[in-house]
Amino acid sequence: MRRHSFTIFMVIVTAILVVWGWNFYAADELNRWNGVVRVAQAPSSIELTLTIRYPKPPIYEEQYSITDINGISKYRYQVRSYNGLLVKVTQPPHSTYNVSFFFEALEQKGLWKLTDKAPRSKDDAIYTLVAKQSVGGKSGSRTIVFSDPHFWATTAAKYHSMHIDASRSTNGILEVQSSSLLDPRYEEIVRAFEGFGPEEFRHDVAIARKRAAHA
Repeated sequence: MRRHSFTIFMVIVTAILVVWGWNFYAADELNRWNGVVRVAQAPSSIELTLTIRYPKPPIYEEQYSITDINGISKYRYQVRSYNGLLVKVTQPPHSTYNVSFFFEALEQKGLWKLTDKAPRSKDDAIYTLVAKQSVGGKSGSRTIVFSDPHFWATTAAKYHSMHIDASRSTNGILEVQSSSLLDPRYEEIVRAFEGFGPEEFRHDVAIARKRAAHA
């Protein structure tokens, strides 16, 4: 009889501890878990577009379009010749992390810090980069227009500033400070777009561009 009473007592104590533990710990943990689930299930989108407009034939315009909507990725390339030929290459929608990784790589290259670069001459191709991101109701977008990314990466000019400090010498002390306009990020981003996607996609892009160039 005593053993039976002890068993009942332990069951009651266990039930009390379970209720106490739920009230003090489990509820908070459940709220945290629900928060994680809400973030994971929140609508998200990434949209990246690079458009290149050429001032002279044979190619009039190229455009790379890369998107990811709630984990479903799609990318497209299209090229148009001055003769009016339009060739498109489209990768069917599929589930992949490639676009997310690609977007993160662009962010590391300074996507949100780039500024517009005016064309140096009327013969320069114009590059327009549009980036949009939305996660959990928060969104941001950026449009950058630049030209000749290879120039900015390799041969951009240096600026020199000179200052004469008359207080330190009767003849003045000449101080020269220089700053370079070199910025490889523009070319790195363009090359990243050109190298994006599986091998068969890039192969079809090369064929499309060749067709437009010889239209």
